[in-house]
Amino acid sequence: MGYYTTFEVAVIEGCLDDDIVKILREETSYTFEEDSENSVFADHIKWYTRQDDMLRISRRYPNVVFRVRGNGEESGDVWQTFYKNGKYSDWKLTPQTYPEYDESMLTDD
Repeated sequence: MGYYTTFEVAVIEGCLDDDIVKILREETSYTFEEDSENSVFADHIKWYTRQDDMLRISRRYPNVVFRVRGNGEESGDVWQTFYKNGKYSDWKLTPQTYPEYDESMLTDD
């Protein structure tokens, strides 16, 4: 079994060239498909070594900023991580919340 996630890997500073895509595919053993000129994606995979793989790849390209976005199989499991030169920053996107009912907010319009 396992947990499936859809991943997008994008270059937000620098250029996503063929060498980076090739190394990404070789390092991870996943077939990342081109999404745009600066991003690739893999749908519904179990990439448990993502952190180690991306830290290693970012060290190979120290002037490139990578962004990895994940959308897990469970509702609300959405996040992104930035990588540059062996360093990273994680961001878990919080679920959208709605206000409680408040009668004073009702209008006639």
